[in-house]
Amino acid sequence: MGQRAAAQFAIGIRIRRRQRDRQRRRQRRERAEPDARGSPPYDRQTAVYDISAKTVYLPDGTKLEAHSGLGDKMDDVRSAQVRMRA
Repeated sequence: MGQRAAAQFAIGIRIRRRQRDRQRRRQRRERAEPDARGSPPYDRQTAVYDISAKTVYLPDGTKLEAHSGLGDKMDDVRSAQVRMRA
């Protein structure tokens, strides 16, 4: 391989590495930042249950109605520390 070909090969490798690095940085940013479609402000692997709003927020931004507790303790924020009893 001549010097010119070797230089072009090296340039090609550097370009591919830059593209790969940019793609990895973009992927890290996307995992760390909330989705632009209005999903909640946490990572894309965590579902959050907001007991006071009676809502579960899924990582993709979907909201689900949710309830917690039984009987008179149902959806009572003050009884969040009460454990299940048999």
